[in-house]
Formats: sequence, structure tokens, C-alpha cells
Amino acid sequence: GKLNYRIPAKMRQFEYSFNFQAWQPIENVNNESGEFAIDDLHFAEGQNLLAIRSINAVGVPYHQLMKIIVNTIPMQPSKFNPEQNYMTNNVYQPISVEFNKSTYYEDVAGKIQIVSFEVDGSPMLSAASVTSEIDGAYHPYARVNYTPGQPLQDGEHNILVTAKSDVGVSQAIWSFFVDTQAPTISIEALQPYSPRAPNAQPLSIRYKAADNLSTFLKDVSLKLYDSNGNFVTRIASYDTQSSGDNYATIDPSLFEGL
Repeated sequence: GKLNYRIPAKMRQFEYSFNFQAWQPIENVNNESGEFAIDDLHFAEGQNLLAIRSINAVGVPYHQLMKIIVNTIPMQPSKFNPEQNYMTNNVYQPISVEFNKSTYYEDVAGKIQIVSFEVDGSPMLSAASVTSEIDGAYHPYARVNYTPGQPLQDGEHNILVTAKSDVGVSQAIWSFFVDTQAPTISIEALQPYSPRAPNAQPLSIRYKAADNLSTFLKDVSLKLYDSNGNFVTRIASYDTQSSGDNYATIDPSLFEGL
């Protein structure tokens, strides 16, 4: 700082207190310029208070308070939509992400700003919807939403979003896949099978699943129909299953009561 007094050496009192600690003398004041430095202040996370008091040569007192805010908590992206490596058949897949941070003061200076939004390297911020608010007193957040105006091509799509605030810059980088082609499933020829025969054994149905992009398939189900195309029963179902060779087993008890 700088002491605006013609004769710094004549000051009766020139002290500081940091975060309500005991008063300490401010030393090493330059007698010509009045400049001084206070060293070895250990700032805490959040609000810090520096108090300075002085009395000049003719007894005039002066006080000054300075609030210094330290925020080392970085912004964090969350609520990715779609999620990393998500597979979708929606060529107009909505894309969104949210950035959050904490702050220690009620001021618009703590708000988060979305500075860029790219889809496959193309800037799309002007076509996106951005919300930047402070939830309560100490929770700034910013959310960007984008729905493609043109259909996305099949394949991988890369998203890059950059946000900036008083604690620095943060980025959200992720990708997802658009796949509009249905997977294929081929089943090996089945031999005649009678589940009601004495000592009937379980029957294995072998099949191969494939997809042009995904190594995993979702909502796989095997259903049994009669010769007239009427549904008989569900043999098996899987939430996810890998592409390639697979099999399902029919137990004879599955046909009891049919």
C-alpha cells in the first residue's frame, strides 16, 4: 500500500490486524514515497479481513478495512445430456450440460459465463439457450441447452463447452453416438424339439448379433411364436448384450401349462 502522509517517520501509530488477530506494527515504510508492504499473510478459504489503523503526528486517527475473498473451488461440469458414449437413434438429440461453483459473496461478479459451445468443432453458441443464475446467495450455476437444427449424421459426435467465472475457466468435453441403423440377428437352424418328451433336456438356441457402430445391444429379447405367428411365450430377455455369438437356453418347464 501507500501511506499518504508527508512524513511517514513521524506517525505515532501505524498497525494492522489480519482476521482479528493481535495488532502488529507496519514496518519498513518508505520515508520518501510512503509505500509499504505487509508480508506473510496466510489467507483462508472464503472471506478474510485486513484492518489498518493509524495516528499521525498531530493526533488525527484513521481506520481502513479491506475484505479479501479467496475462492479456490473450481467449477465443475455435470448433468451431461446425453451421457458419455451414449448411443441414440435420435438425429435431433438434445445436448446440454451444467456448470456449478460456490461463492462467498452476493454479487453478479460471481456468475458463470458460457463462452463457447461446439459440436464436432463447429461453434453453436448462438443457436443454444444459456441460463446463468445464482441459486440462493452462494451457488452460481450456468446451463446450456442445444437442439440440432439439422439432423445429425450416423457416427460419433464430439461436444466441447467452455465456461468462465471469477475462479477461472472450465471445460466439458464428451462424445456420443447417433445410430439409425437397426442391429441384425441371425439364428442357427433349430432341430426338432419336444419339451414334453420323457427326459427332455434344455435346448440351446445359438444366434449372432451385430451392429454397425455399437459393441453392445440394448433390450434384447427372444420370443416364441407358433406356426401361425401367434405369440406363445418369452424365452429370454436382456437389458444389454454384447455383439457377436450368443445363446439362450429353453428349459422344458417353460412350456408347462401351454
